[in-house]
Amino acid sequence: AYRVRQRRFRDVTDPSLAPWDTLVETLKNSSRAAAVDIPNKLKLVGRRLVPGGADLQLSEDEVELLAEAEHGRWNLERLTAGWTIGHRDVSRRSSPYLRPWSELPEATREQDRAAVRNIGPALTVAGWGVTPYQEPEPAPKLWEQPAASAAPEFHDRASD
Repeated sequence: AYRVRQRRFRDVTDPSLAPWDTLVETLKNSSRAAAVDIPNKLKLVGRRLVPGGADLQLSEDEVELLAEAEHGRWNLERLTAGWTIGHRDVSRRSSPYLRPWSELPEATREQDRAAVRNIGPALTVAGWGVTPYQEPEPAPKLWEQPAASAAPEFHDRASD
């Protein structure tokens, strides 16, 4: 489904539109990295991933936030791998989209939004959903724990 939607934005010869079995490894790894990052993106909008959870529903503001976050993740991934700004060429590791979100053409931003809108349906197909995210309770500080009161006695004995 994602490849079908991306055909609106890309030439039919674009290597990113190849079926998974023939997709170049660089693009497979990029897809995997985007999937691995889904929990981080969900946290940005107050949700977490759970098996069989609720369907992911995103407001347009949340779509925009996550699309910008995904573009930032993608930029970091590409730059770390040695990609450069230039004509889009996967084999030469160059892309014209290695720039801040605010400098992207609207059509490119829409590709990122489309990828974000695809997260919910992809999770559903895989049997996953979301639930509200709650920050875990912070662990008590060592010096606030009752055992800390024994520290002076332990120190005195240990130095004997």
